[in-house]
Amino acid sequence: MQGLPTSILIILGASLFLLLMTAFVIFLLMAYKKRDKSHLMEKKQLAEEFHSQLLQSQIEVQEQTFQQIGKELHDNVGQLLSTSRMLIGLAERSLPTPPRYRNCGRFQNHSTKTGWSSLILFKTSKRRSTELMPAMKLMPL
Repeated sequence: MQGLPTSILIILGASLFLLLMTAFVIFLLMAYKKRDKSHLMEKKQLAEEFHSQLLQSQIEVQEQTFQQIGKELHDNVGQLLSTSRMLIGLAERSLPTPPRYRNCGRFQNHSTKTGWSSLILFKTSKRRSTELMPAMKLMPL
């Protein structure tokens, strides 16, 4: 090394130092990018979990609402059918001779026919509401 001038040694040392500094900065930038990418992935995963939980809660609220509406409709149909049956019976009692009609080879009065019709409608309503409950759980948003 005695044959090399000091200025070349200084230039080589400075170049080596700058090369090491550049490599260090590049390494720091790569580490930062990796950490930033990891942070963004975690943030995206948390957002997806939140969205999933939000959808699940909306489905649960929708199911509860459908069940409540089904119960209300079922109760309302039952009340309306019972009231109509009662009113037809009262109307027939107030008539001097209740009207009769022929059905299936025998005579029936209107209140009997209405009673059977309301009972059939009531049972159908109840059966339909129980049939629809599992189907509503499978319903997409």
